[in-house]
Formats: sequence, C-alpha cells, structure tokens
Amino acid sequence: MENLNIIPVLIGADQNCYNVARAFHEEYGIVSHAMGRYAIGITQNTSIVEFHAVENINTDEVFMLAMDDFAKQHEGATLIALGCTDEYAAMLIRHRDELSDRYIIPYIDEPLMDKLVDKADFYGMCDKHGIKYPKTKVLSAPTAAEELTADKLGFDYPIILKPSSSIDYWHHPFDGMKKVYKVDTPEEAKRIAETIFASGYDDSLIIQDFIPGDDSRMYVLTAYCDQNAKVKMMCLGHVLLEEHTPKGIGNHVAILTEYREELMKTVKMFLESVGYTGFANFDIKFDVRDGKFKIFEINLRQGRSNF
Repeated sequence: MENLNIIPVLIGADQNCYNVARAFHEEYGIVSHAMGRYAIGITQNTSIVEFHAVENINTDEVFMLAMDDFAKQHEGATLIALGCTDEYAAMLIRHRDELSDRYIIPYIDEPLMDKLVDKADFYGMCDKHGIKYPKTKVLSAPTAAEELTADKLGFDYPIILKPSSSIDYWHHPFDGMKKVYKVDTPEEAKRIAETIFASGYDDSLIIQDFIPGDDSRMYVLTAYCDQNAKVKMMCLGHVLLEEHTPKGIGNHVAILTEYREELMKTVKMFLESVGYTGFANFDIKFDVRDGKFKIFEINLRQGRSNF
C-alpha cells in the first residue's frame, strides 16, 4: 500500500476529523490532510493528519479558493473530500458539481439535502416511507404558553424542543444555548422559543414527545450508499453512554454493536428509495411504551463517534 496515491481531504479539525483520518491510516497507511478555521489539539498533535489552518473556510468563497489551491498542489493524486461537521458536509454538497472534476465527493445532491437536513421536511419523508418518529409539532414563530399545553400539543410534558435546522441554529449563539432542550412546562417552552427566535434564528423549531428512558435506550445507525444509491454497508450501535454537556448532549461516548434486522431493512429501503449516496447517520431511540424504534434525525455524514 506504500505507493497508494490517495489523499483524504478532511474539512474540519475536531474529534470526527481525527476518527476519519485514523480509519484511513489503519486501512491504508496514509496521512490525511485536514483544513479548518483553527488548529485543535487532537488533529494538530498527531502524525496521521497534516493540518492546514484556513481562516474563514466556513465561507463559500474562501472554501472554494482553498479547495482549488489544494487540488493544484496535488495534481495526479486521487483526492477524497469529506466534511467532518454538518456545516462542512453541506458546503461540499453545495459545491459538489464544481469540485467533482478534481475530488471524489461521496455525498447526495443539494435538492435532496434540502429535504433531509431540515427536520420538519425529513419527518414528512418519514411519513411517506413508513419510518417511525416521535409525535411532533412544528413551531414557526414565538407562541403563547396557552398554545403549548399538553392538550394543544397532543402529548404530555416533559417535551423535547430543538431547532429544525441545526446548521442555522449554531450561527446564532446566545447565553444558555443548548443542543437540545428538555422542557417541563408550557411557560418554559414559550421562554426558550422566544430566546431562540430573538437570537436571529429564522427557521422553525421542533417540539416532540419525550421518549422515556436513559442513554441505554439510544441507538445510532450508520450506512454507506454507493454512487448508484445502493446500500453497501450498515452498522447499528446500541448507545451505552452519551455526553451530558449543554452543547454536547446526544453525542455518543460508548457504543456496542447490535443487529436489528427489521429496523435496518426499513432504513435500507428508505435510503435506496430516496436515491441516497454516501454516508448516512441516524439517531434513534427505543420507545418501551409501544416497543418501536423512533428516528430523531438523519446526519448527512458519518457520526463524530463512529470510528
């Protein structure tokens, strides 16, 4: 494998970037190149990643200049570009056509991304394909507490409140910001929604039935679809422990591989039906109330803890 002329080009610098680089290195003995806004210890202090700091790489113009420059410096190599965060995966998808003559970019196209990355639209697709998900209400603007009671929502408190578009949400930081909110009362739901909308976030919010149970009820399913939208690999993980920091809640710390044929076949059918290509990653929770697996969302990349 010493003469293998493949260069993984990883957009990002975090734990996920290191995990992808480690997988490439263990399989092929190669060093990955990573580009991010600033160096992070896990990718700066390792021999398997060559890191390039690119200020403002999260903007389209700088991103394209950086990708063009890297391709010119490595003509003749097979360049495989992977985004290690939601934002960077979305940038690769938006510019896939412009970059595909120089990079292998194993992602879906932008129209399909737009349908999947917004949770409200994703749940609509789940309805069409028989995918179970928690009872959900969509909130498009601040709402009076009287409209957020259990009777109006159709499910009891506590509830889950989260942004429909995670990418847009993180662009509008505010004090007390969390990845997901567990809410106990309609008044609290009203206050959190008002705070999020006031930050400048202008997409919708998702209000969901809270599925009872601790971290051990969580599952994560990762799949890879080839360029013909055929599922070539699937791996289901049973989560044993998650992070519990405000901005990291839901990130997996310990996972045990399991096999659940019915669930995996359902997801396989969904991915192939919508014409999916590349990695897909699903967050799932088992609901003991009805014995069903409920899908929360799809990530258009491998998960950060999926080494």
